[in-house]
Amino acid sequence: ASPHARPPIIAVAGAKGGVGATTVAVNVAVSLASMGLRVALVDVDFCRADVALYCGVSARHTTSDLLTGRLEIHEILVAGPAGIQLAAGAWASPSAIEARPAAQHRLIDQLQRLGGHVDIVLLDVGCDIGAAAQQYWQAADRILLVTTPHNVAIMDAYAAIKVAGTQCAHPQIEIIFNQLPDDEEVLALHHRIDLSSQRFLGIEVALAGAILTDGKITEALRKRIPISAHAPDCLAASRLEEIAQHLHAVTCTGPGALPRAA
Repeated sequence: ASPHARPPIIAVAGAKGGVGATTVAVNVAVSLASMGLRVALVDVDFCRADVALYCGVSARHTTSDLLTGRLEIHEILVAGPAGIQLAAGAWASPSAIEARPAAQHRLIDQLQRLGGHVDIVLLDVGCDIGAAAQQYWQAADRILLVTTPHNVAIMDAYAAIKVAGTQCAHPQIEIIFNQLPDDEEVLALHHRIDLSSQRFLGIEVALAGAILTDGKITEALRKRIPISAHAPDCLAASRLEEIAQHLHAVTCTGPGALPRAA
């Protein structure tokens, strides 16, 4: 890639806390790296910065150092599982300096300049829909919205879609369902959300994939390793790999591939 190329940026967001957005972000990043892509996984969830923890990585520096201007993006990236490059997040609410729009723009600008070093950037945005999160949504080429079948999570997913539609000029939103019992319910829930979003918001919401209930995910989280390293043949690992393959297709090789502008 050209050293000035802009890599595709994918924001992984949760409709609410506890839906598994970080689990999806980590495992999809690992799967993409296993396909041969150079992947940067950046934790910008200030409410629950768990990416490094889930990867079993101890990071000396975090995105807080970048937001405050102490360090550059290359100085905070560390090696993660499967060769991903990981920027750890900082726990608790950001300081006044970190919360400034200029600080968020600084982080986004540096991510956009990573094209000579990575093929794709995944942002773990968390479940916040505030001003900072909205800036990351606006910078992303695609938003992967993770939700569960619970009524509150579905309502929160719809609210997040509404906010994204208001703040992003041409939002590319795809939904990922987690903790579902079967594919029949997946299709029914997707139809319900997509129909409402198109009818009332004018936004089409594609289905990026679904992860059915699988205890192996909980076991992998306890061991702080990706599901592909813990139980590569389990159903959850297969579904997460399918999501990564879909993402690879729409960002790098498919007819709907994202622009790789210089």
